[in-house]
Amino acid sequence: MAVTMRLGLCLMLAALASGSPTTAPSEAKECPANLWAVERVPEIFDKEYRLPRNVMPEHYDIRVDMNIGDGGKFDFEGHVDILLQATEPTNQIRLHSAELQVEPVQVVEAEGGKALTVQSQTLVTEQEQLRVELGDKLVPNKKYILKVPFSGKLGDDLHGLYRSSYLDEATNATRWLAVTQFEAIYARKMFPCFDEPDFKATFTIQAGHNGSLTALSNMPAEKTVPFPERPGFVLTSFPKTVPMSTYLVALVVSDFYDTKAEHTEGKAQVAIWGRRDAAGQMKYAREIAPKAMAFFEDYFDIKYPLPKQDMVAIPDFNAGAMENWGLITYREAQLLFDPEASSQTAKSAVANTVVHELAHQWFGNLVTMKWWSDLWLNEGFATYMATLGTAYLHPEWQHMEDVAVSQALSMLPLDALESTHPVVQPIEHARQISQSFDTITYRKGAALLRMIHSFLGEKAFREGVSRYLKTHEYGNAEQDDLWSHLTEEAHKGGVLPACLSVKRIMDTWTVQSGFPVVTVTRDYDKGTANVSQTRFFSSGNKNSSHECWYVPLSFASAGDSKQAVGSETRPPQDWLRCKDPVQTVAGMPAKDKWVIFNINMGGVYRVQYDDHNWALLTAALADPKQRSSIGVVGRAQVIDDAFELAQALRLPYGVPLALINTLQMEEEFQPWRVALNALSRIDSLLKGDVRYHVFRVSERLPVAGWAARR
Repeated sequence: MAVTMRLGLCLMLAALASGSPTTAPSEAKECPANLWAVERVPEIFDKEYRLPRNVMPEHYDIRVDMNIGDGGKFDFEGHVDILLQATEPTNQIRLHSAELQVEPVQVVEAEGGKALTVQSQTLVTEQEQLRVELGDKLVPNKKYILKVPFSGKLGDDLHGLYRSSYLDEATNATRWLAVTQFEAIYARKMFPCFDEPDFKATFTIQAGHNGSLTALSNMPAEKTVPFPERPGFVLTSFPKTVPMSTYLVALVVSDFYDTKAEHTEGKAQVAIWGRRDAAGQMKYAREIAPKAMAFFEDYFDIKYPLPKQDMVAIPDFNAGAMENWGLITYREAQLLFDPEASSQTAKSAVANTVVHELAHQWFGNLVTMKWWSDLWLNEGFATYMATLGTAYLHPEWQHMEDVAVSQALSMLPLDALESTHPVVQPIEHARQISQSFDTITYRKGAALLRMIHSFLGEKAFREGVSRYLKTHEYGNAEQDDLWSHLTEEAHKGGVLPACLSVKRIMDTWTVQSGFPVVTVTRDYDKGTANVSQTRFFSSGNKNSSHECWYVPLSFASAGDSKQAVGSETRPPQDWLRCKDPVQTVAGMPAKDKWVIFNINMGGVYRVQYDDHNWALLTAALADPKQRSSIGVVGRAQVIDDAFELAQALRLPYGVPLALINTLQMEEEFQPWRVALNALSRIDSLLKGDVRYHVFRVSERLPVAGWAARR
């Protein structure tokens, strides 16, 4: 199928052309002495907003009794006993509480039960804090119990402990359930607690509820007994959890049906829960979940630490899914799959979501970020591991190809805006936390981890991640902790120069905004290329020069036996170092052979070539014998980079238009996907223009012919 356009459109687009910058060569240095570093911006916390560390929780005993539509009521009441310890003498205990009615609290010594005088307790609404003033100071290293009675409403705002419902198809009756959603700061809406991720503790939970319903929590139910004060009600008790953050505590009370699948590779039982009407749609999740858990146990070399893994499809759920440890909750569309009615796209979405949440059981739950500024460690890593896990489950899907192109289409355009932000963001107030759950955190974070995986190689990456998880298990960490373990493995395996650390490289990618465009200008007589970088803006802004990245340079050429196909990346042959205006890279092919940089989008950057190399790549894509050597992702990458560079006024539109003319021989989806996305954007831009009809009329001129005569 030939891709053609009317001459008028081509002339209009050609008017947007700009030439490729050329630069002078500089002496190549393997390990420069003046290595450049990016400093992370210190976070300035609101002292009134963040909790002090003078009191630390160790264990929570929680009892919550719920009315889930019983007697027309939707409310709960309970109490929490928090075992805590002071790290310094203090007469104040500060913790979080939001939208709860809190009764008078007590503080007693853990040994002996001696009561301390509570002079006052205050609910500070703005900071969502409960502040308790004592008559005497707590003694460091001595344990105390804070006893707090509370009550609240089962709201419908999809946060905290809330109510949900569905229509029973068999009886046409409304069925009610109670669900928790605590990430990021909503555990405080069910019980007063130290609601920040590095206040890890263990939890023992009891839930009072209607006897016709089933209660689920992070641990398997230990016992269910009649509710002595209320006929028809029961009390379900759960054993102590492992140490975890408050946002991972979970509770679901419903009449859901479950289908179980033994995790034969380990000891944990996997169960899928949902509406009885949807029982037939749980089969696929039940099949893949145990396999995904086994994959991660092997990859991380750490057994899943809990005795069970429940996965629940919720009718009303704000997020796509939530990785509560041992009790993952999902929006129904992200867990249920009907083989008779659902699309392949829906099946892929279910697989990716299930694997993403299971990856969190290790990366995020076992080891948690210290503060929300490192949220990308949780979400970016789970997103990347989901691609590996889904590719393992379904090798026939060519999932890694799809992910590489998806990231380019969804993330890079956003990150090319002047309004983008770094993946590491200072979080100074609660209002900023929810804003961090965005495409940059998830998809750029995943793309950066794919880049690290590429330049470190499988052995160093896998062993570094495993060491990180084992070192910090049941605790909290920052990105520098991960960088340290990856660097150790990289130096051990000789995949990084001794003077380069993963931190020095990756701080330029995580602490700074945006990404570079790498300009490759070949010297065809010498067989070298002059390579430089500048920040890429989709607006064409070229005035920003202070950003700098350590860029892994992988490249291949015609006839290269090591050229990666499919979605494979490969280790860099060279590094584009910070603050070297231009570097000379050797190993370029003969003057009649093309070269392609950034093999299969292994790095988070775009590439701009000189005119002759663009022409060689265009000719290669038009040649049935050469095009397959570039690979599916590579072919999509060349087209995508060309269109984005043209939009940014860095390249004449004749180049991408000539490239898409080669699609008449393309049988793979990804290059078509990129081209159609670009053409759709041009279509949208031209609508309303007096020359828009040029884009729609039947007279056409082959793009390649026009490009040759431009």
